[in-house]
Amino acid sequence: MRLTMFRFVLFLCSVMIAAGCASEADKKARQLFYQNSEFGFSIKFPANWQSYRVFDSKEYLAADLRVRVFHVCLPTRSQDWQSGRVPSPYAVVFTIFVFNHDSWKIYSEKYAVAGAGDTILGRSDKYVFIMRYPSGLPIDLNQYMKEIASVVLQFKLLQ
Repeated sequence: MRLTMFRFVLFLCSVMIAAGCASEADKKARQLFYQNSEFGFSIKFPANWQSYRVFDSKEYLAADLRVRVFHVCLPTRSQDWQSGRVPSPYAVVFTIFVFNHDSWKIYSEKYAVAGAGDTILGRSDKYVFIMRYPSGLPIDLNQYMKEIASVVLQFKLLQ
């Protein structure tokens, strides 16, 4: 009887340990996947972007144009780098702008030439998503600059 009970307890312990390992892997996978259900998009990041954060705000692009903005950021060790848009120690690696159809019409008619470097990520029934690179990055984040194109390809519209 004791041997059967010992085997049962041992079995339960091994199941719990295995479940703990699986949940750690799941946790890391979720960390590298950003999903925004409000606007219906997601992005998957490479493994070395584990420290990324997305800062959400509403910003005026012009006096008559306010949009939702998602700054995709990574921490920097650079002491002299400070963005007015995100808290220290983060630096913006790229930004996603979300336009509704009215704001997109204003932007494309009045300001699209100024935003010639913008990349259209996608269009849904309600929104237009564009991406913009910053004008510069701290030196310790330059390696990530090479990966932005592959990250942008991971942008998906949710159904």
